[in-house]
Amino acid sequence: MKSDQPRYAIRKYAVGAASVLIGFFAGAHVVAADTPTTTESPSTTVPTQPSEGESTISLNEEASQPTVEKPTAPAPIVDQSQPTLPDRELRVSDLDRLIREEASSVAESDVATQPATAATETPAKDPDQEEKLAKKKIVSIDAGRKYFSPDQIKEIIDEASKTGYTDLHLLVGNDGLRFVLDDMSLKVGDTSYSSQAVTDAVEKGTKAYYDDPNGTALTQAQMDDILAYAKSKKVGVIPTINSPGHMDAILTAMEQLGIENPHFNYFGTKKSARTVDLDNQKALDFTKALVDKYAAYFSGKADIFNIGLDEYANDATDAHGWQVLQASKHWPGEGYPEKGYEKFIQYANDLAAIVKKHKMKPMAFNDGIYYNGDTSYGTFDKDIIVSYWTGGWNGYDVASSKLLSELGHQILNTNDAWYYVLGRDKAGSGWYNLDQGLEGISKSAIDVVQKNDGAKVPFIGGMVAAWADTPSATYKKDLLFKLMHAFADKNADYFVADPEVVEKALSEAPTDLDHYTPESLVAFAAAKKALEGAGTDTTRAEAKTLIDNLKAAQDALVYTESYAKEVAAKEAAEKLAMKKVISIDAGRKYFSLDQLKRIVDKASELGYSDLHLLVGNDGMRFVLDDMTVEANGKTYA
Repeated sequence: MKSDQPRYAIRKYAVGAASVLIGFFAGAHVVAADTPTTTESPSTTVPTQPSEGESTISLNEEASQPTVEKPTAPAPIVDQSQPTLPDRELRVSDLDRLIREEASSVAESDVATQPATAATETPAKDPDQEEKLAKKKIVSIDAGRKYFSPDQIKEIIDEASKTGYTDLHLLVGNDGLRFVLDDMSLKVGDTSYSSQAVTDAVEKGTKAYYDDPNGTALTQAQMDDILAYAKSKKVGVIPTINSPGHMDAILTAMEQLGIENPHFNYFGTKKSARTVDLDNQKALDFTKALVDKYAAYFSGKADIFNIGLDEYANDATDAHGWQVLQASKHWPGEGYPEKGYEKFIQYANDLAAIVKKHKMKPMAFNDGIYYNGDTSYGTFDKDIIVSYWTGGWNGYDVASSKLLSELGHQILNTNDAWYYVLGRDKAGSGWYNLDQGLEGISKSAIDVVQKNDGAKVPFIGGMVAAWADTPSATYKKDLLFKLMHAFADKNADYFVADPEVVEKALSEAPTDLDHYTPESLVAFAAAKKALEGAGTDTTRAEAKTLIDNLKAAQDALVYTESYAKEVAAKEAAEKLAMKKVISIDAGRKYFSLDQLKRIVDKASELGYSDLHLLVGNDGMRFVLDDMTVEANGKTYA
């Protein structure tokens, strides 16, 4: 029996142009008066090529395989054969004694079968569970294309912290560049660029990409504050400066600073808006110097730095940029970039070296790494963590996650089945819409990496992402949080329990226990104690089981006989106090005085409290002795 008493709402009865509510005082039932049926009743109105945000989802068969959940212990069962204690008011000391007696009884009955253990021995931890909790759980925000304010980012950090995420992946350089350091001065070869000149050029480049009315870029002071706040919430920050693709703002900035032709140009006919030309050494040196500047800032503040490396010139090559870079090996002298892919590998390794120089781990998206599974062009730095987001699509043949793992790269599962593009808030609103992302989460677990060739690919964690392919689209935090919660719920064994959820469940448990029988309180007390023991090593899945056990034990609580009578009497009184109303449409149809009195008599006899008398409803069938009306400066007699 639940301790909560039913709450009753007094219904609000609508009336017509004029109606009367007449009160009675008596008992209850349904009335049937000899009133003719009306023939009319009141009418009722019943009430082609994606970027990170745009590719085809590839769900492996493994993604739909059911996950095996760790068995959980059932709630304690009380032996109903034991003598029933007298019905009485239960004191706290009685409850404590009952719990001790129950524990003592179990210990004595099991002593012959249980192995002896040291008094100080602590329960062994499940290594598999510890490994799951140690995995990274990351939420990614596209703060390069779209401006996110410090307050918005802090809100996301708050939600990530309480939901059990370990890190925030913050793309500040992705098409736009929306984080500017206090000192942006660069020395590139023999050329020096002043801080103000670089700052102005970057701002112009970002605004040329998208002039966000909410803001252009975060300042260093704001980033300092964000990083400190994230640290206080035990959430790491993984920054991203993407190149050699997705660097529209940086390319425009280079042109503003006098660097000629930094853009990749496909056969001289189609210039990429976002990708640097790997044959333009000045442009490459500038980009490396800029990345070095940002890496120096994040050194000691972040453990991982993402260098991007995805989707080379997809906009200019119809998503065949990697094939174009590899083409000269197969078709020399045909106008393809000479040793283009070898230059890309060298560029990637140079950026990785910069990141490692600043004591961080480099990370990059997977599609360009050993494209087409071809290892003959050279070797990528094995220290590059691969953020595996796509298994490719028709004509976009990426290396398998199995191969990349075997070649020594750690894998972060960034399955694009989990993607959500801001503004695409429901099914049918575009690729990577929210419903699509939620469905992808439901079908693809965190431990299933795309294009795995049937292998169980080792992974360091999972990352769910919100992209801003349309930066003008409105950011709705509730939708992002919905995605985050869905990912945590799907992979509940990997996420620590939300302490707020645990505290809420405990706060909703009854505290006045004197009204329940001692027998029913034993299971309740044990379930509550188990939930109170939830800590930082309790998973979301375990917490759900503990909460369900507590609710089940709470529902099974039994009132003492005396209190049950009190509750029954109170409920009966509340029912009697509720209005019981019979409604008569005396507006459309005329009811005589005698008919109405008979209805009143019957209503009183059957326990109705009120007669709802519609005298004005289409018709107006009640006239006052004095019908004088004054309106609009006139008097109507």
